[in-house]
Amino acid sequence: MKKLFLILSVMSLMVFSACTQLYTTTINVEKPALGDTTEVFTYIAGKDIFGDIEVIGSIEVNTNSQKDCNMQKFENDAHDIARAAGGNALIVQEIDLQFTCLNFTGHIAKITYAEDTALIDRKSLKEIWSNRFDPIEGIYESTGPNLKNMEVGVLKNNTGGYSLIYLNGTANEYRSLWREGNLKAKLSNTGAINTFKTTWLEHNRTYDTGYLISFSDGIMSLINTESEINQPFIKMYPTQNSFTSSSGSGFAISEQGYVVTNHHVVEGAESITVKGVNGDFNQPYAAEVIVTDQRNDLAIIKIDVGDVDIEPIPFQLKRELSQVGNEVFVLGYPLRATMGDELKLTTGIISSRTGFQGDITAYQISAPVQPGNSGGPTFDMNGNLIGIVNAKHLGAENASYSVKANYLINLFELLPEEMSLELMNKAANSSLADLVESVRNHVYIIEVD
Repeated sequence: MKKLFLILSVMSLMVFSACTQLYTTTINVEKPALGDTTEVFTYIAGKDIFGDIEVIGSIEVNTNSQKDCNMQKFENDAHDIARAAGGNALIVQEIDLQFTCLNFTGHIAKITYAEDTALIDRKSLKEIWSNRFDPIEGIYESTGPNLKNMEVGVLKNNTGGYSLIYLNGTANEYRSLWREGNLKAKLSNTGAINTFKTTWLEHNRTYDTGYLISFSDGIMSLINTESEINQPFIKMYPTQNSFTSSSGSGFAISEQGYVVTNHHVVEGAESITVKGVNGDFNQPYAAEVIVTDQRNDLAIIKIDVGDVDIEPIPFQLKRELSQVGNEVFVLGYPLRATMGDELKLTTGIISSRTGFQGDITAYQISAPVQPGNSGGPTFDMNGNLIGIVNAKHLGAENASYSVKANYLINLFELLPEEMSLELMNKAANSSLADLVESVRNHVYIIEVD
């Protein structure tokens, strides 16, 4: 009797197993089927996905009746079911490991992956960097095994942190989810220098806020202590000689072709070209460095104007110190790659009579400046030259620096030709628009190779 009971029990188990359904689906939202080539991705519940998720049904995969445990086939079949229901993702909710082959239940979902409003490709990044220098910005390539040959661009954002821009190298199975210029990570400042709290987008576009990124000597390190990740990236661009040309601003101080700019604008230049003489930007003029003051970041160059007569200088150099609160304006040619070659005006006040870290040679001004403004003039509202723009504070809003104009006097004395220090101010007591109009033809673009 016991033997018969045992035989019947085994037979019942076999019948039950044979009747167990491998795939059970419930569809709650009707969607048109997706094409056979549409990729479906599997996610584990609890992971944050960078996009909008619409659950359209559920699926249960029960493998108890299967002799061969081919999980890849089971997953592919589940993807086909999801695709036929209009879904492009499976979000696994539960996994049963009690049997030789695992069972799982999950949601069939339609995910609309978040796209950036403006993709920034490699070419656009290089154009941005050509007009400014930040030691962290650039293109980095991974060197470790986890993200081998991935390329990202590091771009400073408006909040003082950085964004990582995907350029190339995600895992093959997820290539359809990425385009050059997609956001790869957001970096937020911490109390440690060059170390940033990071929200990192994984290959499958889930995101993890548990990362840190640090920069040191051209190496970017991606760190996640929980996952024991320490992935190095090496800076590949810009190299020391990547930028074949750069540009700054300058201004005329004599009718003989002498032009003031910053030392750092022309330092190491093999050739210098000046544009905008007498307001003509179609006629470039070659220039050479005549005298420099590296300590105060000043330089005087001279253009070969030939038979061209430079218009008389309409402003004068102010010897006396200006006062905190005095209104000022700045002229120059910032970010030409994106802002064009038209002269740009910004206004502000003198915030301090000392510059960065108390530097007595400079003013701190609130007039905003950008890369390309370097070497441009700072005027007061009487049209007097009071300074030469040379820097901005990267960690503060509207904190710019302008070398005091009276530091030019020593350079004048070193010129081979006598320079009049009392330049005539033809624009005193004019409106701001008239002041700008009176001096605009004397503010130049300085291009350096």
